[in-house]
Amino acid sequence: MAFFLPKENPAKNKNKFTMETAIKKTRLLFAGTSPFAEKILSTLLEENFNVVLVILRPEKKSGREQKIIQSPLRLLAEKNNIPCLDPEKITPEIIAEIKKYQPDLSIVAAYGKILPESFLQIPSLGALNIHPSLLPKYRGPSPIQSAILAGEQETGTTLMLMDKGMDSGNIIAQEKIAIPKDDLGSELSNRLSKLSSHLLLETLPRWIKKEISSIKQDEASATLCSMIKSSDGKIFWNKKAEEIYNRYRAFSPRPGIFSFWQKGKELKKINLKKINLSAEILGKNIAPGTIVERDGQILVATGLGTIEIQEIQIEGKKPVPIKNFINGYPNFVGSVLN
Repeated sequence: MAFFLPKENPAKNKNKFTMETAIKKTRLLFAGTSPFAEKILSTLLEENFNVVLVILRPEKKSGREQKIIQSPLRLLAEKNNIPCLDPEKITPEIIAEIKKYQPDLSIVAAYGKILPESFLQIPSLGALNIHPSLLPKYRGPSPIQSAILAGEQETGTTLMLMDKGMDSGNIIAQEKIAIPKDDLGSELSNRLSKLSSHLLLETLPRWIKKEISSIKQDEASATLCSMIKSSDGKIFWNKKAEEIYNRYRAFSPRPGIFSFWQKGKELKKINLKKINLSAEILGKNIAPGTIVERDGQILVATGLGTIEIQEIQIEGKKPVPIKNFINGYPNFVGSVLN
């Protein structure tokens, strides 16, 4: 099937080409840190946007050998011959260095720190932030995990014009996405990075051409989320099974969830690498945290409902399927996690 389109005015075509060329020549500064940010930068580069500088957080030493491993974001920038800055703090000296690159517009995604007004004021077209929540809900550093922890059935991504507050700037565009009941944090983050990239590509040309404006956030509806710590992964078995499962989902793969098992005279930290909700109903007289075996499944009683353990890891050892673990530690069944 063919579609016959009317001929376009050559002058109009020329103007359109000139504008598209100007958009792609707009000098972009990109600031970010996480894999979420890497996906967005990758999309901009695939679409031939002119990224002139990347700002990222300094890499930290990790592993037993305490080596500094370059982040995927830095490797992507270097592969495309884009200079990088990794300041501990945005100082006046860093501001002066950024100005040398003459950015027209800044794009920020999961940078992880509040940027000063002196940074925001550099580009003439402003500083835009991609934030993976439906602002004003879940302002702060952990919007994806917080949405799962709260049992939300939908979330989304917001493109906003940055101000000096934390994720409080005017909203330019938003798009929603459903959260399936078994979605893990890593899976939702991946889908949100794709959604955010799509939203940015749709919106960026119109922002550069000054065809769209922004609207203020509803401060009365604003909620905050905090930085996730490894200690947040501790499970309290008197909570509802659904709350425990949502914590597992939110913190998968990092920082993960854990509990403690009294193995003889030793208190062992155990990481619960894979769990699920179980429909099995245990007796009311079974204390929360008690390990029960039913029909080949290893279950844990909770304050309301039941959790099935599928993969487990004693700290310092490799993760193993729960059946293998029980073969090695048969007295695990009947014990009480705390």
